[in-house]
Amino acid sequence: MVLLSSLLCEAGRLAAEVHKKHLQQGFQVEQKSELESDVVTAADKETEHVLRDFFAQHLPDYNIFGEEFGAEYDGNGKIIVIDPLDGTLSFTKRFPGFGTVIGVYEEKSNGTTNAAEEDKREEKGKVHCVAGYVSNTMKGISYFGSLEEGFHRHGLEEIIPKKAIYVGGAFSRNQQIADILQRLLEEEFPNHPLVMHTQQVTSRCRVYEGSWAVSLHSALAWHDIAPDPLFGQLTGCRVTDLNGNPYEMFDAEQELKNYESNERQQVYSKPILVCQPKYFDGILKVLERLEKETGRREGKWS
Repeated sequence: MVLLSSLLCEAGRLAAEVHKKHLQQGFQVEQKSELESDVVTAADKETEHVLRDFFAQHLPDYNIFGEEFGAEYDGNGKIIVIDPLDGTLSFTKRFPGFGTVIGVYEEKSNGTTNAAEEDKREEKGKVHCVAGYVSNTMKGISYFGSLEEGFHRHGLEEIIPKKAIYVGGAFSRNQQIADILQRLLEEEFPNHPLVMHTQQVTSRCRVYEGSWAVSLHSALAWHDIAPDPLFGQLTGCRVTDLNGNPYEMFDAEQELKNYESNERQQVYSKPILVCQPKYFDGILKVLERLEKETGRREGKWS
């Protein structure tokens, strides 16, 4: 039996080949919404085609949820979630912050006790991440995790600030919010450098490997965070929304509706906090203060 690590790493290699080909050939950029970061290129679309074909050959029973070509689900409890080119804005500027994100999901096996049957009813339509992959194409760095093989990093070590707090999305894009959040973080964590950036595909993975302390983002889609519930489980990091509620299971039926709606606010509705445990309470305190000072609640940061 072929290991999931081998399959996902091969998928990542194929994706990287497409990315590099389009960087060499040139490409046009299409705006998907009014947000500067919401753009798409032929590289995004071709990469997803390549990945869909690859998984159709090697994991044919799995349904695909992809950023560019939507989702389909037959209810069999097997799903692959794909972001073929995460960080497209970075890609268009040839900044080394883009790569590929993949999550493999399956239904959790249930026992025969009454409690387990109750859990089964509560979790109907929801699946768990069993393997995940994130890569940075230009840096040649990748992260893989599975229940059977654990969490692994591949590639050269980076020269980066240690124990940093990474802030992405509207938290860094909206200058008023960014200024307030920066002040609050500096007050709570005076010895931790802040990294304010809108797109960096491996930002959360740096928390899982222990290089960074915290990564938080105002709103993402599930294809952006596909491996995160598993990576958190494997490394002991907290993976939650901005109120501390854990991301654990993928609600396939609800996310299918989100993808089929073609409405950005429904698809990109997942604010996320990835945090080493000892910083968790402090970060939640900062986010509570941010809400009070701005009058904005979770999901209202853009």
